[in-house]
This record gives sequence, structure tokens and C-alpha cells, in this order.
Amino acid sequence: PSVVGTNTTGIHFQMKNQRFQDERVRRAFSMAIDRVEWDAARYAGEGGGYSILPIPWPYVHDTRPTLATQGQYYQYNPTESSKLLQAAGYSATNKLTIDAPVWYSRAEYREIMKPMLDKIPEIDFKPRQVDNPTAVQMLNDRNYEDTMNVTYGPPVYAVDQALFPFFHSKAGLNHNNINDEIMDKLVTDQRKEQNPERQKELWKQAEARMLDQVWSVYYPSAAMQRIFYHNYIANLRPHGVASTL
Repeated sequence: PSVVGTNTTGIHFQMKNQRFQDERVRRAFSMAIDRVEWDAARYAGEGGGYSILPIPWPYVHDTRPTLATQGQYYQYNPTESSKLLQAAGYSATNKLTIDAPVWYSRAEYREIMKPMLDKIPEIDFKPRQVDNPTAVQMLNDRNYEDTMNVTYGPPVYAVDQALFPFFHSKAGLNHNNINDEIMDKLVTDQRKEQNPERQKELWKQAEARMLDQVWSVYYPSAAMQRIFYHNYIANLRPHGVASTL
């Protein structure tokens, strides 16, 4: 299968920030995003709102997943989003203010994400454009207060490349400081597992954990890409941002 990493397809929550340690806040943010509308506005609706996740889907699914398979926190539900935020202590007069530095997805932040989040009375989402080097440095240094646009990912020639480096609590590419015992065990066990079917089941569990805990919010990127190049070109990996399965 054609594969990519977590290239510019989401927004990280800074998990060292106490506000984002509350799973209700993270889930509410995700449910405030209308992914079907996002897909229609950006990609002519070809993906139906499906958000590409770090694990390339052909490794864990027999057919291409849909938005409906991505769990309740990826479905647009502004009413439930508000309820969760209110339960977490936020209101129209005590908003959850979110600083959102961004480079790669700057247009989507301004033109798609912010208008959606502005419909939630309890959220004050503040996109802040930074330049490319600054965005990469902030991400790699984990030097951001609230959120950060995902701006880097490996080619992912093996599923482990999309899991252990990003999701283990002590891994070098854990850019938003995830510290989850269940995920640590899953990504460690899949690395050691020799049985292909059992390994695949561990990958599915890891993906389900991502969707349930919402440490990062993934949103639609190009679901379909048309790639053309001369047949004499060999050993070419399509660009992770410009070309996706």
C-alpha cells in the first residue's frame, strides 16, 4: 500500500497543560469540527469527512474506513461538545481560550476550523500564523502552551514507525507529551509481537485508543490522490503532504 506519516493532518494538544489533560475538553474540541463540511470545502467531499490517521489504513482494515467508523468523538455534535465543556467548567463567559500556532494548515485553521469552533460558545480559538522554521522548531522542542499543528511525519514503511516514536511516553517524536500506560503497552507489545494476526489486532487497538483519547485531533486531508510520473522512474516515494492514499 501507499503510505504516509502524520504529515500536517492534525492538531496536537499539549498534554503537559492541565487543561488538556481533561479528556472531556479534547473530545469536545473534536466534536466541534464538522468533518463532512471540511472535506466538502477543501476536497470536494471525496473522502466523506474521513480523517487520515497515523497508521495507514491498509495495514489495519480490509477496506477503506469511513468517518462513521472513527467513533463518536469524530462525529460532528456541537450540542454534546458544549455539554462536555460546561461539565469541565467552561461557559460563554468563561471560555476555553486556545492558542493555535500554525504554518502548514494556516488557511484551513483560519477559513474552516475557526468558523466551526466559533459556533461553540465555550471555545475561543485563536489561530496564530508562524513561519515554517518556527513551526518545526516549536513542534520538535515541544515548546508550545496549548496546541500545535502536526508538521512532520516519517514515510512509515512499517507501522511501528507511525506508532512507537510518536506515542510511547519516552519516545523522541512524542511531540505532545502523551503519557498513557495503555498506549505504552500497546506500542511496545506490537513491536515485539511475531504473530501477524495478533500484531494487526494490537494496531487496531492502538488506533482505537487514539480515537477515544483524542490526544491529537485529525481532520480531513486529501483522501484520494492522482499521481502521475514516467514509468522509468524507480524507487520513488510520493511526498507525504502532496500525495496520500
